[in-house]
Amino acid sequence: MALTISTKAISMHLSILILIILFSGSVFAIGVSPSTMTITYEPGKTNSFQFFGENKNSEDAYVKFFVIGEMAEHIEIPEETSVIPGISKKTFYFNIKYPEFLTPGTHSAKLYIEETSSPEEFLKGGSGFGAKGAVIMPIRVKVPYEGKYIELNFPSMRSITPGEMIYFTLDAHNYGGKDIEDLSGTFIITSPDSAEIVRIDTTSIDLLEPLETDELRGYWQAPLDAALGEYMINTEIEYGGEKPAKANQKFRVGDEFIDIIDARAANLISDGIGKFMIDIKSLWSQPISGVYADIIIFQNNEEIAVLKTSSMKVPALAKETLLGYWEIKGPIMEEYEAKIILHFADKTVEKILSFGPEKEAKLEKPIYPGGSKMILAIVSITILSIVVLVSVVLFLYMLIKKSKHSDKKPNAEKHAKRKTRKK
Repeated sequence: MALTISTKAISMHLSILILIILFSGSVFAIGVSPSTMTITYEPGKTNSFQFFGENKNSEDAYVKFFVIGEMAEHIEIPEETSVIPGISKKTFYFNIKYPEFLTPGTHSAKLYIEETSSPEEFLKGGSGFGAKGAVIMPIRVKVPYEGKYIELNFPSMRSITPGEMIYFTLDAHNYGGKDIEDLSGTFIITSPDSAEIVRIDTTSIDLLEPLETDELRGYWQAPLDAALGEYMINTEIEYGGEKPAKANQKFRVGDEFIDIIDARAANLISDGIGKFMIDIKSLWSQPISGVYADIIIFQNNEEIAVLKTSSMKVPALAKETLLGYWEIKGPIMEEYEAKIILHFADKTVEKILSFGPEKEAKLEKPIYPGGSKMILAIVSITILSIVVLVSVVLFLYMLIKKSKHSDKKPNAEKHAKRKTRKK
């Protein structure tokens, strides 16, 4: 029986194959919304709340729910386990039965959505429903205070550069039992050395009713000659409560940064102890502790040694030199390459040093991560992918051509038979 393949079918399969090649990776990803839930205490009542579980993968996600924390014993989730179809959201509910009494303030719990193994994976693995990951939705129960009571907080702030404008937002939450009228305040900005720089009047809130939240706003333009460093914004607002409401938040002008400005190697002799000197410069206005560098040495693209410099505290805006020592085993070669990775304040800076006993040291930025072997691997994988893709396209083209030829052959035979009949 002859195999017939239509052009349309082949094109469809080719498209699917290309998509598989391009997007073959699968990433675990479940989510929850809202990201947090804040609810108001109602003594003795039972309320139901809705939330959404999201599956960002194409395959079904098997999940289970559990709650921990102070309020966990008062929270019930009707579904202990569920399945969220691929690329979709699913609605869930939890019930909270408020106790008859809670002290004023915030009482919390955490709702976990944990992805587990599917039944098929369980049968194959035989090791139980292993957790693949989890997301957390904090649940906060707010118990109002008697009288007037507000809480203030600044959201986290980004770093700015000298001369840049920064906008401040202060959240005001009324957790008391009375209205707050004509609420406003002053933002006080202090410099890295704690000196007051400027006072900024905020906008005002005409009326803040119980259990409502609103914003006070202000802005400041950092001078072009502003000192780099960590600044503070403070506020203290009188509103008629027992004591003023306070809030503060840090922000930065500039950022912690140290650069590698030069590097060199000395005492490069066979079976000797080579010495690396790495010159660094801090661009930050405060000292940075725990600064060190990793040095990975390559010879003909092969990693031959890994060493670490001593750690040091770099003073504000200072230049320093990190020292590292290399135990050379065997004869010294003409040329080496070293990848220098500078570590500071949870950041890294990388430079590549070319050096040798008779070679002038040359420092440059890396054009690829991970050394020469990484770029060779990337090039090899890319070439292999192209070869495979071209081979598949050629194979499918031959099938299409063969299919068209098969369709023409019966027509040619019919035409020949007609000629024979006429004769």
